[in-house]
Amino acid sequence: MGLFETIITTILTSGAWLLACAFLGKSLVANWLTKDLEKYKGQISGQNAERQIILSRVNEKRADAISAIYQEIIEYTAQARKFVLQAEHVDEDERDNLLSSLNDSANQFRKIYTQNHLYLTKGTCSHIQNVFKEVQIPAHKFIFAIGAYLQGETMTEE
Repeated sequence: MGLFETIITTILTSGAWLLACAFLGKSLVANWLTKDLEKYKGQISGQNAERQIILSRVNEKRADAISAIYQEIIEYTAQARKFVLQAEHVDEDERDNLLSSLNDSANQFRKIYTQNHLYLTKGTCSHIQNVFKEVQIPAHKFIFAIGAYLQGETMTEE
């Protein structure tokens, strides 16, 4: 074997070793990156599951809030209707009881609304407040009219 053959054999052997080392290095880096990628995927998946649980709890709270507010506004509407329909035809003690029931119902609605409005959007809160005001108006007009009538003041047709 001559010098030329020895150099070629050394280069080829070194190249083969270099190729094998490069292949093993690439495999190690790919394996390492795959492990990190899977680790990050697991963390992201866990965070998404946690956020999903939080969102489902918030939606559950929102549904409970809407239900409680709805029940209280229905109760207040029933009390306001009862007051308007009966207050004119009963004696003063019974009228005071009806008015007390109406005030208690309004206070209960405000309490429930205050406790639960944080779970609702501003638009929904605005609609709820408008409905409450619309229910209050006839009862309040009737209260003032009956007070004026009982005190003997002149009243307009309104």
